Order: sequence, then structure tokens, then C-alpha cells
Amino acid sequence: MKKFWTALRWVAYAIFSIALVRDTYYNGWDFNVFHQAALTVLVGQDPYLPGLESGWVFKYPPWTLPIFVPFGLFSNGVAKLLWGLIQVGLIAYSYRWVQSHLKSWRVGFWVLASFWFLFAYHALSGQIMLLILAGCLYFFELTRIRALPSDLGNLFLLSFKIFPVLSWAGLRSQMPWDRRNVKAGIIAFVLFMFLCVIFSMICLKTADPLPLLKSWVHAAGSSATQLSAETTRGWRNQGLPALLGRLLEDRGGARSWDIPLTLILYILLGQAWRKVSASEKAPVRWAGWLGLAAAIHPLSWFHSFVLVFPIAAIAVDHAVHSKNRKRIAVAVFGVFCVTLFTKALGPVGVFAELVSVKAWGTLICMGSFKVSKA
Repeated sequence: MKKFWTALRWVAYAIFSIALVRDTYYNGWDFNVFHQAALTVLVGQDPYLPGLESGWVFKYPPWTLPIFVPFGLFSNGVAKLLWGLIQVGLIAYSYRWVQSHLKSWRVGFWVLASFWFLFAYHALSGQIMLLILAGCLYFFELTRIRALPSDLGNLFLLSFKIFPVLSWAGLRSQMPWDRRNVKAGIIAFVLFMFLCVIFSMICLKTADPLPLLKSWVHAAGSSATQLSAETTRGWRNQGLPALLGRLLEDRGGARSWDIPLTLILYILLGQAWRKVSASEKAPVRWAGWLGLAAAIHPLSWFHSFVLVFPIAAIAVDHAVHSKNRKRIAVAVFGVFCVTLFTKALGPVGVFAELVSVKAWGTLICMGSFKVSKA
């Protein structure tokens, strides 16, 4: 019977995976930006210029370009197809990692099914959050073997979005660590970034990295200048800084509060998670820090919340095996908030979106570990 259910799960996964690849191939609007950046690098042009005036511009740091450049060797359609297949593999790895830390495969499969809407949205946009998620889970496992490659890999992946690097710092603050190893990891990361920038400079046929770095800073800040407030402060942005920004701006506040709000939230919520997860194992802590990275990012779109998948699954699994109905209800409600298809709820859904329901759902999943086991 177990083999039957295992086969059924993989058949269902295969069917829905085909849909994900199709969605990336026919849509993948963000991947179009990545592909255009790869093409411009290969012809020796600045990857941060195409689409700058519209806001649809490559915004990731120069040291991340080597990840995208190989896709420039293919046509847009073939590149999208490859990216879609890679996303399917990344989901499979993330699911396998999560299952390895659960007591019940049924819980893992239920949470996977619940998150499928977010995975589908991620496929439609052709984003990179699944790469960051699966990569961070993989490099976390390396911590038990060699800390330096683990730190290097996590820092590189989290630096795509800049602010999630704070999650690495949060996890590190909870782990026994050798100061020399951490220093070596940071130095290695800086050297790795330098080599990647050099690679990009060679492609661009320039000996001066400053113009490339300046272009990146300008492109990274284009969201505030080129995209409307309705976009950056609207319902699509589910991060807590966006919620606070909406409240402040309604009272005449400035949009420049994004970074301070993010740092304040990291300090407050990070400290709360340290206390909540103090008695939990390292995988639970890391899953929570990844989820927090989505909740406190100043530009946290729907696809960003795929990072919450591990902590959501672990929260429900722990709750189920605690046999505490209150804890189960809290954890399941958290998953519901994160994966909620708000458009189907009419005015209630609109309200939920404007109060950043997905960020609150993340915090509820994390907070469920503190619910009394009595």
C-alpha cells in the first residue's frame, strides 16, 4: 500500500510539474529580463541598461551574472524550457529535504500541495526564489561536513536579494562557531564575488568595475523611481515593511523608510525567533530564518513566499505529533494565510492582501512552536 501511495504522489507531481514548465515557457516574464541580461553580457554590453526606463531591468548584483550567462547561449524559448525543468528539480529537492526532517510524509505532501499555487506563480514569473531556497537547504547540509563551503554558498545565494543575508547572520548567531572559520567564510565570499565581477568584466571587455557597480546600484534602485507606488506599495507586495510603509505613507510618511523598517523588523522578529527556536534543532532554526527573510523583505512578492515552505511543513508536522489541537490549529492557519488564494475571497481577500496576510502567516507558523504542549 505504501508503494501505491508513493507512486501516486510521483504521478501527481509529474502531472503538475508539466504544468509548471508550460507556465514558465509561455510566460516567465521575469526570466525574460534574466535572459536579456545574459545576452547583453555575451555581446559585451551593460546588462543593467535594457528596460531601465520601464523598471523591467536586471537588478541582481554583478557577481550573480555567471548564473544567468549560460542561458544566453540559447534562444529565449529553449532557455525558458530549461529554466522550467530546473525549477521542477528544485521543488523536488526542497520537498525531499523537508520530508527528511518530518515524521509524517502525509503532512509534507499536504503542505506541498497547499504551496502549489505559490510554486505555480513562481513558474509564471520565471523567478529565482526556488534556486535560492533549494540551494540554501543544500548548503545548510554541508555545515555538518565543512562550514566554509556552506557559508560561502549561502551568502552567495542570499545576496541575490541582499537583505536575506541577514538570515544567514541570524542562524550563525545561534550556532557554535569558530571565529576564524566565519572570517574565512566572509573573506572567501568577498573573493568569490570579486572573481565573478572579473568574469563579467571580461565579457564586457572593460578593465574598470566601477561603471558596472554603479549601473547595478542605479538599476537596483529603479523600483522606487520607475515602478508606481501602486506596485511597490500595493497588494502584490506582501512584506511587513510594505505594510508599515502603507500605514506611514497614509499619514504622510516617506517611502525612504524601507531599509530602516527592514532592519528594525529583523532585530525584533529575529530576536523573537531566537527565543522561540532555542530548544529546536538546527534545521528548524534555518527553516525559520528563511521564512523570516520573505516576511521582512521590503519587496516581497507572492513568489518570495516559497521560502516559507520548509518552516510551514515542519511547523504542521511538529504540531500534529504534539497532539495539541490548539497548536495544530495555529500551524494550519499559518499555512492557510501564506498559501491563501486571496482573489477568490472578494473584499475579504483585498483586505487580507493589504495587511500582508502572507507575512503574518509566516510569523504564525514560526510562532506555533511556542504554543503550549500541555
